[in-house]
Amino acid sequence: MFRVRPEAPPIDFGLDEAAQVPGFSVGSADGVPGFRVGQADEVPGFRVGQANEVPGFRTNADGSVRRLSPDASSAAYLMRDPNAMQQAIPVSCTSDGSTFGCTTPLGKSFSNLPAPAKFPARIASDVPNYHEYGVLSPPGTSGENLMQGIIDKPTPGPPFLNRPATPEGTVNEATAPSALYDLFLSGTRMPYGAPANPVKSYLWRDHEDKPIVVNVTEPGHGLAPGYVIHYIVETPEGPRIQTEGEGLSRWQAPGSPAWVQERLSGGTWRPYQQSILDRSK
Repeated sequence: MFRVRPEAPPIDFGLDEAAQVPGFSVGSADGVPGFRVGQADEVPGFRVGQANEVPGFRTNADGSVRRLSPDASSAAYLMRDPNAMQQAIPVSCTSDGSTFGCTTPLGKSFSNLPAPAKFPARIASDVPNYHEYGVLSPPGTSGENLMQGIIDKPTPGPPFLNRPATPEGTVNEATAPSALYDLFLSGTRMPYGAPANPVKSYLWRDHEDKPIVVNVTEPGHGLAPGYVIHYIVETPEGPRIQTEGEGLSRWQAPGSPAWVQERLSGGTWRPYQQSILDRSK
C-alpha cells in the first residue's frame, strides 16, 4: 500500500493560470544557458525524435509504431517477452479538453487524467515538434520502495518546492537543477516559490491497475505541452525505474541541438532516478 505523506498546504502563486513568467525562457535557438553536456551520440542508449527516426522502429500505415528488434532500454526486452516486443504499439495522446489519456512508446497506457488549460487534442508522431524519450534506471532492491520514493518526490526540481504526487494532482516546480531555478529568480527578481516550470504530479493507475506517477506540464512551463511518466519494471537484475516523456516543445523537437535534447531528457532524469535509488536503500 503506497502512502501520501502529509505536507504543507499548496502554495498559491497568485498568477493567472495562463500567465507566462516575464523575463524567463528555456533557452535560445542555439542552446540553453548554463547547460554543458556532451553530444547525444556520446550518451549510451540516448534516443529522441519522431518515432520513424528511431532505429529499430517502423511506423505503420495506421500511425502505430512497431518495434523491429530488441532494444536494451525496452521493458519488454528486459522482461524477455518477445511477443510484447513485436506487437504494434500506438504511440499517441488524445484529449477531449477536460481529460486526456496516452499510450507511451513502450506500451504503458493510462486514461482520464485531468487536462490542463490549452492541452492539445493530440500528441503524436505526426504532429509538429513531437518528441519522445525513455530513460531506464539501474536496478534497485525493492520496487515498492522505489515507487514510494517517486511518489514522495515526483520531479527533479528544488526539494522545498516539491510535494508528494496525489490523485488530485499536486503543483510542483520541475526546474532542474536547482541552480537553474536560482538563476531564474535572479534574472526575474521574483520571490522564492514563483513558478518557472510548474507541473501537476498525479498518483494514478495504468490500464493494468498498477501505480504510476505522471507529471503534466502546466500553463507557463517552458516545455509545455507534454507529460512525463514514472513507473517500475521488474527485470531479472531487480526492479528499475522507467521514465518516459512525450510532448510538443520545440526545445526537444528533432530540429533542436542534440545536446539540448539530451540535457532535457536523460541529462535530467538519470540523476533524478539515481537520487530515488539512493534514498530507497
